[in-house]
Amino acid sequence: MKIKPNIYAQVSGHEAIASMVALGCGIGIAPDVVINNSPVKDKIQRLKVDSIKPFDLGICCNRSRLNDPLVKALWELAEGKFIAP
Repeated sequence: MKIKPNIYAQVSGHEAIASMVALGCGIGIAPDVVINNSPVKDKIQRLKVDSIKPFDLGICCNRSRLNDPLVKALWELAEGKFIAP
């Protein structure tokens, strides 16, 4: 689709997502326990929602990254081709 997203950082874990949100890099979803215990909790604005409805999520990566086993596994899972061992 010739989409070129702006990638600010690649993070893993809810704590890192909370930090990226606190830095102003977007929005995120994290459990209350993570936000309540985060050192950046005062820099995060919470949105009050009753529940999160299902939504479509797209993924993209550089073709060269498809050789990485973790990226390949995620890609196959997203395509519905993943077969658990």
